[in-house]
Amino acid sequence: MRSNPNITIQLNGTKVELWIDKETAIVNGSNKMLDVPPTIINQRTMLPLRFVAENLGSKLDWDGATQTITLSYGGTVNRSNDTPTKWYEKEYTHQISSTFGTYIDGGIGFSISYPLAWGKPKVTESEKYGFRTYTTFYESKNVKIISYGNKVNGTYQDYLKEYQKLLTRNNYTPTATEISVKNAEKAYLIDLEPGMTNTISYIAFKNGEACHIEVTISEVGLSDELDKVLDLLQKMMQTFELNAAVG
Repeated sequence: MRSNPNITIQLNGTKVELWIDKETAIVNGSNKMLDVPPTIINQRTMLPLRFVAENLGSKLDWDGATQTITLSYGGTVNRSNDTPTKWYEKEYTHQISSTFGTYIDGGIGFSISYPLAWGKPKVTESEKYGFRTYTTFYESKNVKIISYGNKVNGTYQDYLKEYQKLLTRNNYTPTATEISVKNAEKAYLIDLEPGMTNTISYIAFKNGEACHIEVTISEVGLSDELDKVLDLLQKMMQTFELNAAVG
């Protein structure tokens, strides 16, 4: 066994050891062959990421549309058909045309189309949301579109009022306009005054749960990007529907 490995990575009891330009790695004391060895390019150490990720118990996804890699680790175990799986191990999208796909949410329970040009929606379970799972459909410096679900304690009217308070800016309370969403008991569009830095939310209620599609705009005065994003969002919302069995 080699001593003093060039690279050592440890995570939750798993130890991966690699050497520059060597095609053999050691994982918890066992030798494993690499398809591509670690190397150094322009004074940067390059690792076989898929090998490292999978041996550490992570899932790696490559999104060709956005040229990004997503690593998923940990997360709540979900049991379906007596088979325990992590929330990120399920296939939750499929392509429906040359420009759009469909995203199926297994948490709150809804489906919605999304532009393929935005890349595959990214599902995240984060302490920031109290270990709530949320999905990012679009994210740039100025605009972000996510979805998430909440339990409704009390009536949906009470929930709506509390949410409106959270979005109040400069003593201006956002308006709530009732809209139609398939299989929802009630649904609303929450918006601030046009031209303000704001959050736009679509909220659909059913069986004591609230499903949010939320758009955060961080800067006013945006033109081309915001127009294009909101135009595509309108097309998405035409396909937004709750599952018949949600709740």
